[in-house]
Amino acid sequence: MKKLLCLILMQVSTYAARESAIQQIKEGNLSLPSSQQPGPLFSFGQNIIDKGLLQGYAAVGDLVGKNSNFALFVPSILYACRDDLSLFITLPISIKNKVANQCSAGFNDIAIYVEYSPYDHNTFTSDNQITVIGGTTLPTGSPYKTPATSVGPSSFFFGATASHLDPDWYYFVDTGVSIIPPACDESTNTTFFYQFAFGRNIAYKSEEMILSWLIEFNGGVDGLLRVNGINNTTIEGNILAIGPSLWFSTERFILQAGFSVPCVQQISGTQNTSQFLGVVSLGWTFN
Repeated sequence: MKKLLCLILMQVSTYAARESAIQQIKEGNLSLPSSQQPGPLFSFGQNIIDKGLLQGYAAVGDLVGKNSNFALFVPSILYACRDDLSLFITLPISIKNKVANQCSAGFNDIAIYVEYSPYDHNTFTSDNQITVIGGTTLPTGSPYKTPATSVGPSSFFFGATASHLDPDWYYFVDTGVSIIPPACDESTNTTFFYQFAFGRNIAYKSEEMILSWLIEFNGGVDGLLRVNGINNTTIEGNILAIGPSLWFSTERFILQAGFSVPCVQQISGTQNTSQFLGVVSLGWTFN
């Protein structure tokens, strides 16, 4: 679950679909420009914004489990290289990693993601978008601390998202995989992610503010994929969490806060089970 927390917080950001020549209605979730429209808190991707825009984020998350507590501060930046291509860079910092009587802190692994939108269809009353994501981490943390603040080698992430946004409703589905290449144990650690969500607008002022709620379902299946010539997968854990959140945005400012609790949690071995994850994210959009 700690791996899922790191990915969630590294991906905390805003949803933004490309602007088109179509003049959209300025109501509900579409009251503000696309960079300020509602998006996921616990899920990855959906970071396509208009070319040249720069967004900065600061997120704080706390994962509380049985005999464990993982708190992270996550600064990140999002830059639109093109209308359909974005670069997302984040550096999680462990405020407190505590398991039983062991405690550590410090930088985690820096993460770099590139996201591309091959399909983006806007109408007068809706945005529909598909994106694909590729990313990697660099070992800026320490695998020697206890608990570790790094997975050791660089990891790789591949995923895809599909979303729909209209004045009243917001839906999306995501799927992805995180891969840690084999070391001396001749095995590749993999985590498969599946995510879906729905939300609705609460209140708005045209071209001034948006207030919406969102409920996200975040699943992960963790295992070891053998690469020593034998096609075999060993499942290490399975978790599905539900996370409600609130979204508030103005012309430049974004605030999102929520919590997530597991409704399914099957973890092998002696790993600590998780009970509660709380996240607050602040964002600002620059020209």
